[in-house]
Amino acid sequence: MDAEATKIPADSFFNSPELSDITLRCGDNKIHAHKVILAQGSPYFRQLFAQKDEDKQDEVITLDGEPEALKGMLAWLYGLEYCGQDHYEYVETIDLARYPAETKTIDIWCSTAVGSKAYVLYLLALADAGTRYNVSRLVELAMERMPYALVRAHAHRDEALVRQIYAAEAPPEVKRLFAKRFVSILKDFHCKWTGKRDRESDALLLEIPQLALDAMHELL
Repeated sequence: MDAEATKIPADSFFNSPELSDITLRCGDNKIHAHKVILAQGSPYFRQLFAQKDEDKQDEVITLDGEPEALKGMLAWLYGLEYCGQDHYEYVETIDLARYPAETKTIDIWCSTAVGSKAYVLYLLALADAGTRYNVSRLVELAMERMPYALVRAHAHRDEALVRQIYAAEAPPEVKRLFAKRFVSILKDFHCKWTGKRDRESDALLLEIPQLALDAMHELL
């Protein structure tokens, strides 16, 4: 039999019990997964499975992190993009590193102002998940898309979103990279808080010293 004729793409196995040998719990969600696919895309999973195979590891593993971002990370390992609300799209051959904004996924997330803000926070959580589970290319991709997402969300004018961003749990190196790009958006837009917004901006900078420090470093 021709091997090519029976070749099945990895995305067809995503969250499918067919040939599944591990179940991953993401919050209240369970994802049927396959060790070989996870190990291929993540040194973390490869090491985890190698260590536990000797002990016949549990069939269910609970992952730490934001559930939506965890689903996004797992989908990406299968060649899919997570678009929110349990909707997934096949990752086409477009060079996502070179054209990070030209994807159907971003258009789906950012179809509304609320969705655009959610996408910013999703990218931050996605970078966190990628860092936790050593999916380095996913961290890079999230950060490459961040500037465009910030523009779509009008983040330079949204104090509430800034608070959420700096309150989010993320590894220091991810937050530093994010902060650098966020402040660069402020500079690009020549954003100046004046008039009645002065007190709000002053309070925000006092409330979040790291934001003030990042802004000072970028503006010097």
